[in-house]
Amino acid sequence: SRFLITSTGALYIIDVQNEDGLYNYRCITRHRYTGETRQSNSARLFVSDPANSAPSILDGFEHRKAMAGQQVELPCKASGHPAPKYRWLKDNVPWEPDSRFRPMVTGLLIENTRPSDSGNYVCEVWNSYGTAEVIGRLHVKQPLKATISPRKVKSSVGSRVSLSCSVSGTDDHELFWYRNGEIINTGNNVRIIGVNHETLIMDGMSKSDGGAYQCFVRKDKMSAQDYVQVVLEDGTPKIISAFSEKVVSPGEGVSLMCNVKGTPLPTITWTLDENPIIKDGNHRISQIITSEGNVVSYLNISSTQVRDGGVYRCTANNSAGVVLYQARINNLTFIVSIQVKNISVYICNSVHILPDVSEYTSSLRIYTLLTEGPASIRPMKNITAIAGRDTFIHCRVIGYPYYSIKWYKNSNLLPFNHRQVAFENNGTLKLSDVQKEVDEGEYTCNVLVQPQLSTSQSVHVTVKVPPFIQPFEFPRFSIGQRVFIPCVVVSGDLPITITWQKDGRPIPASLGVTIDNIDFTSSLRISNLSLMHNGNYTCIARNDAAAVEHQSQLIVREYKGECKILPSRLGSVALAKRLFSHLRAQEHPHAIKLI
Repeated sequence: SRFLITSTGALYIIDVQNEDGLYNYRCITRHRYTGETRQSNSARLFVSDPANSAPSILDGFEHRKAMAGQQVELPCKASGHPAPKYRWLKDNVPWEPDSRFRPMVTGLLIENTRPSDSGNYVCEVWNSYGTAEVIGRLHVKQPLKATISPRKVKSSVGSRVSLSCSVSGTDDHELFWYRNGEIINTGNNVRIIGVNHETLIMDGMSKSDGGAYQCFVRKDKMSAQDYVQVVLEDGTPKIISAFSEKVVSPGEGVSLMCNVKGTPLPTITWTLDENPIIKDGNHRISQIITSEGNVVSYLNISSTQVRDGGVYRCTANNSAGVVLYQARINNLTFIVSIQVKNISVYICNSVHILPDVSEYTSSLRIYTLLTEGPASIRPMKNITAIAGRDTFIHCRVIGYPYYSIKWYKNSNLLPFNHRQVAFENNGTLKLSDVQKEVDEGEYTCNVLVQPQLSTSQSVHVTVKVPPFIQPFEFPRFSIGQRVFIPCVVVSGDLPITITWQKDGRPIPASLGVTIDNIDFTSSLRISNLSLMHNGNYTCIARNDAAAVEHQSQLIVREYKGECKILPSRLGSVALAKRLFSHLRAQEHPHAIKLI
């Protein structure tokens, strides 16, 4: 065909004929998405007899931009007689034939462009009557590309995760981070650093922080994104294996072991009856890390004594959580009963029987009885319990065996209601949903160490009542109105301290908010409301038992004035009516006109 349409919309007629001047020519465009078509005004072509002339540029270029990998056409077309010849130069170097470069009737076509194709291009045109040239510059840009590293992220709860987003194709861009489609904002545990916010750092990852993380880059009309999946394993410490309950004799050595798995590596501590183990020459603590990444901690006692008996606990803790394991180590005590007429019974902690007893007992009859003998109770400290919560009282028995452990309150055997549970196997008393009137007082632990022998200790439980705030809500307000809201603490032990916060922070003095505190009541007053007062207000009450809070949102409405909806700009009357209905449903008043 003699007719050629270029990518820029130009129409070329090759080897013009006289009949080409008989037609009207129009350019018709069609919108790619809407299908809408438009046409230009008409044009006529005047055909004359050829005459010798120097080349005259019909179509050229000064600047062309292209994305790498795309094709671009550099137009260069001239008229003249005889027909002109063409030559291309790049950066003043004659163009070398290349499979990606194709001379066309309309100019030079470059396929699969590369950044190296950028430069200054010259199209030289000549015939026997003269010369002409087209000079233009081509700039090939890399497509905008975002790449997140590392590509695979598998971490644990409580750990730190750091992601970096490298961007190519531009030096000046906007970058945003998203998690599961929601934009990520900086906070206590989240930091976004770098000149272009290219690094995301998150500390103390929780299980809900796992998911798809996306780096979104925008520059003018270009955008790019990349994402990685962050998988969080439960790094909470787990007890793989540990020591078991056992009975040991005085002087015997014992080794207790705790094998724990967790990420990051847990820290292991040891206690005896909730008291920290004091390392000395007789008590040593060591640990190793296995090839599987487990932490194994050992508590070694070289020579046990009666006071070494009790409940041993190993506690493993890391940023993901805490786990504990405990078991009882029972330390035997020996009793020697010596009967010489009416002489009393003597109790010893250890016994050594000489080979020839008769040598020392010519005038006495001696009976030696080895038995697993008398236990005692480790001293107990008074306890403060919080009303409404559970509390535990531990009766720690030293020595083994013992026949029974029983709890009493005011000489009454426990339990005597459903909130009390006595664990006779380990001496623990649980009080559920503690109540001041019923549960405060003295508790006695009684241990039967022999059929006719018992020992006991008492502990006093003090119950403190936390504050309780009577709920309140802000009504709707408008600009310029006044506010008075009381925060009343209806129960709780005195003294009580009451403070206020706005949006989680102390209320700025610049807001003009007045706080009045009287005994167990605090009131908030604002004399002239403005939009700056919008927010969440929290009343916080503290006493020796606890800190409690109640929050309510203050909404200050603003009169928006008149809103005109133009259906012609919205596309349809139906759409305008939907928007009209939406605006009427808003919390803030509008004066609305549908025109």
